[in-house]
Amino acid sequence: MIQYGRLSMMGVIRYSSFLDTTAIAGTSDAVNSSSSLQEEQCKNKNTKVVSRLTERHRLIAEGRLPPVTYEWEKELWAKRERFGTYGLASGVKPEELWPSVEEIQEEEAIGWYAKYSDALKAVENAKKSEHANTLARLKEVAALENKYPEMLREFLESQKEVVPVKSKQELEAEQQAKDMLDYYGYEILPSDPRFPILFEKMIETKKKTFRLFDSYMIPLCQHAAVVCSGIEHICNVYFKQEYLRMSNISDVAVQKQQQQYSIVEYIGYNGGGMCGYCHKEEASPTNIGVMGYYLSCEHFNQLLDRGCNRSGKYLYKPMIANTCCPQYTIRLDVNSFRLSRAQKKVLRRMNDFLQKDVRPNERQKITDYNVVKKTTERSTISSNSQVRRAQDNEKKTPNDELREKGKKKKVLRQERAFQKMRDKGISIMEAQRIRREKEESRRRTLNSFIISSSPETFKHKLEVRLVDVNSSVFHETFQESFKLYEKYQTTVHHNTSCNRNGYRVFLADSPLFSDEKGESKSMALGSYHQQYYLDGRLIAVGVVDILPRCLSAKYLYYDPDYEFLTLGTYTALREIAFTQELAKERPQLHYYYMGFYIHSCQKMRYKRCFHPSNLLCDRSFTWVPLEKCLEMMERYGERIEAFAPDAPVAEKCPIESVRCLYKMNILSYRLLLTLPDFKETETFMEEYARIVGPVAREMLLYRN
Repeated sequence: MIQYGRLSMMGVIRYSSFLDTTAIAGTSDAVNSSSSLQEEQCKNKNTKVVSRLTERHRLIAEGRLPPVTYEWEKELWAKRERFGTYGLASGVKPEELWPSVEEIQEEEAIGWYAKYSDALKAVENAKKSEHANTLARLKEVAALENKYPEMLREFLESQKEVVPVKSKQELEAEQQAKDMLDYYGYEILPSDPRFPILFEKMIETKKKTFRLFDSYMIPLCQHAAVVCSGIEHICNVYFKQEYLRMSNISDVAVQKQQQQYSIVEYIGYNGGGMCGYCHKEEASPTNIGVMGYYLSCEHFNQLLDRGCNRSGKYLYKPMIANTCCPQYTIRLDVNSFRLSRAQKKVLRRMNDFLQKDVRPNERQKITDYNVVKKTTERSTISSNSQVRRAQDNEKKTPNDELREKGKKKKVLRQERAFQKMRDKGISIMEAQRIRREKEESRRRTLNSFIISSSPETFKHKLEVRLVDVNSSVFHETFQESFKLYEKYQTTVHHNTSCNRNGYRVFLADSPLFSDEKGESKSMALGSYHQQYYLDGRLIAVGVVDILPRCLSAKYLYYDPDYEFLTLGTYTALREIAFTQELAKERPQLHYYYMGFYIHSCQKMRYKRCFHPSNLLCDRSFTWVPLEKCLEMMERYGERIEAFAPDAPVAEKCPIESVRCLYKMNILSYRLLLTLPDFKETETFMEEYARIVGPVAREMLLYRN
């Protein structure tokens, strides 16, 4: 049967090829025979159709059975093709199509079909050949594995490079680059044109420090004499403590007996280059600063109230007139703090995660930007309300009229309620006060959202630790904190040049010391790292300073894997709650400083959601409500040097009263100018007195 089917298919193939040749050959004769039929079909349409196909070919093209008109169509092979194409409809009897014995023998003779036994032998031979190839490949692999150690040794030998011998100048340049990396916290290449200038500055500073150390080691009795009338001669306790720290010697008695001083050195203008907020090039200096070698918490609190801040030991004040992104000091009175709806949502989300391990999906994730977006929009609308009100009076829509009618109805209802109270003899003021007290009692506080983790009922445990930067615990966790900082900078800010020295200079070093007198408190003033541990893993660190009148937040870095917990907003709320706890022991400490507020920086706008906040006027150094400042920035632009233009100008310190440290002597600048061995070559004293203010009479400005 297989043979018969094959013969039928051969007939079909031959027939189709025959049609192709016939169509090409008979094209010229088909025009007249087919045109008559097409003209009959188109009589009703009055359209003449011309076709070049013959009647036979047209039937074949339409899939219909053509009539048998030629003698060759009566042959056996033609019948087979006709039956293969049209089947039983062809009119061919199937019994006529069976191959003859001679045809079958012919097919077998030419070997068209293989025998079953031969096919089995071919399969067996193929399997044996494949098995032999597999064994040969396995032997080859085994031989290569035996040669692998020798090949690996040869490869490693070939990869070794001959290290060129460096010259003495190259070794000195590398050592200088390492010293500058340790000193400045960032890498400076010898090819950099700033390299020799910064290197000389570093050498001069180190020499200056060593000279002061050497002078301190002279017996204290030799420094007891008075140099001249009106000049104090006292040992600098700061260098004593630095010497003791470097020698790993602890002498608490000396610290208690000696008076401590704040010591700073003028650095001057700094900035230019690329802005860290808007990433634009800045042509002029953007801040002015001093280096704080040793600084009391009281003095630093006063500097904060004059628009200064610190980065490590570097104290700086932004120049609003020059910077592309004006920065204003912002603070919050924690005694009057009220939670917003978005902030409550952040606290609830953290509690749900700790209690039930609830994790938001991608659509429900909250970020610090989303938390403040609606609040920011509402605040912007509020700040523009007065400007819009004047425009709305000119153009009123039907919706505006409906809103005004609604307001009028509200006023009428309020007046009716007041009239009922008067009729009953109830004081309106007293009724309003009672209602406010009831609403206040129902309001949830920040502490009510902060719950302690219970191992029995909580899925996760959150632990907050406050670590002094000068304690042994801080040094034990230094590496863990640095790794988290490095991950945060790399993932969030795409900064791949983090190093331990830069981290130490930026966040670990602090010039602050506590000069608090009287009874000891449960929490000493100074610099701390607030570490957040989730199930024993460090996920966030907040750098804060506890000062006499405020808690100053410096920086926050967190694990990006826990961004869904909105750690930026959550840690700020925890710091506010911590400030409220500190205020119970220190009533004057009830402000939470959030660093700088930049109106044009979207990432900074979350700070405006903490109410009630104030911004610092850069001219009078008085605090102005945030809402008023936002209204002024929306109206006049973000570069405003005086939020309180009617307030008097801040108190200035005469340069003659600036307290200086010169050759281990403490004296005023007026007396310093009278010394025969001192010659004034600098012009920064007026700038220093203007920036620092009255506290310049108490801090020591290092002069050489």
